Amino acid sequence: MKLSLASSTLFQRFIVLLAGSALLGVSGCARPAPAVTKAAPPKVTVDKPAVKTVTDYDEFTGRLAAVDSVDVRARVSGYLEKIAFEPGVEVKEGDLLFEIDARPYQAELDRGAAAVESAQATLKRTDADLARAKELFDKKIIAREEYDLKIATQGEAAAAVKSAQAALEKSQLDLGFTKVISPLSGRTSRNQLSIGNLISATTPSVLTTIVSINPMHVYFDADERALLTFQQRARAGGRDPVAFGKTLKTAQIPVEVAVVTDEGFPHKGFLDFAENRVDASTGTIQVRGELPNEDRVLTPGLFVRVRVPAGESYQAVLVPERAIGTEQGRKFVFVVDDSKVAHQRTVKLGKLIDGLRVVTEGVKADDQIITNGLQRARDKSPVDPQK
Repeated sequence: MKLSLASSTLFQRFIVLLAGSALLGVSGCARPAPAVTKAAPPKVTVDKPAVKTVTDYDEFTGRLAAVDSVDVRARVSGYLEKIAFEPGVEVKEGDLLFEIDARPYQAELDRGAAAVESAQATLKRTDADLARAKELFDKKIIAREEYDLKIATQGEAAAAVKSAQAALEKSQLDLGFTKVISPLSGRTSRNQLSIGNLISATTPSVLTTIVSINPMHVYFDADERALLTFQQRARAGGRDPVAFGKTLKTAQIPVEVAVVTDEGFPHKGFLDFAENRVDASTGTIQVRGELPNEDRVLTPGLFVRVRVPAGESYQAVLVPERAIGTEQGRKFVFVVDDSKVAHQRTVKLGKLIDGLRVVTEGVKADDQIITNGLQRARDKSPVDPQK
């Protein structure tokens, strides 16, 4: 019985020692938990907005047209004898273009000159007859009827002189018309007829076409809003908008034009005409501008881009397009404060000018905005701004 108690006590002590050893083993194998490190703020590029004087523009498409264009035709009939220009060259007003055989018209001119001399001789004789008849009539030697006949004869002779002189002048004109001269300065097209062709004055053919080169017109269709803007600017300049079509040229509203190969709008002029009504089917009105063309770059018929200032110039804040984010239709930028914390700001945008977007509300000139790394920034979160 005593052995049993002793055995039981030893067993209990063995269990306690075993449990203690296990606890010591567990505590010896445990490792301390690693410390949690805080993530570094994302790196972003920041910069101040650009501030400069800008102008808002309305842009249109248009076509160039010559200020003057003439189809050159002959005024007299005859055989084409000479072509005095090279097709496609510029000519001056009064330059010789074509010559028609002038011999028949020179002969007609000589005949007319002879007819004038004959009529003048007849008039001189009838003047003398009338003078003698008056003396005789005053002395009551001849009857009134004979004297009246002398007066009528002298009148007919005077009229014949005028008729002969008119025919002579027409012959001179016809002879002059055998030389076809340029009615304006401009560029010629090709000659439509070759030397030796018979030209008819009754059904005159086009010999060539001349278009003026400098200045040049540009035509484009402006919408109603642009038209009202033009009128407001004319009114601001003290001009009556009722007479808008006539006063547009004096309003000095600039127009800028670019052909398809141009960068920017290098060709500058002024608006000078607008149609007298708006096309109800399209809601547009045709407007015209005038452009100098000293370098002869502009050619009638070219397709061009046109822009007209929508208002006066103003100081604007501009940011790159990549600095602007979109969230459910709302535009925003991130502004970084002095504590290097990003703040999301809703902005209102204007036009795109020289690759930069005008910001009308939401950004100030001295703000530091994120221009690169926009996707890494979070509202009211720190960032690592890099200039």
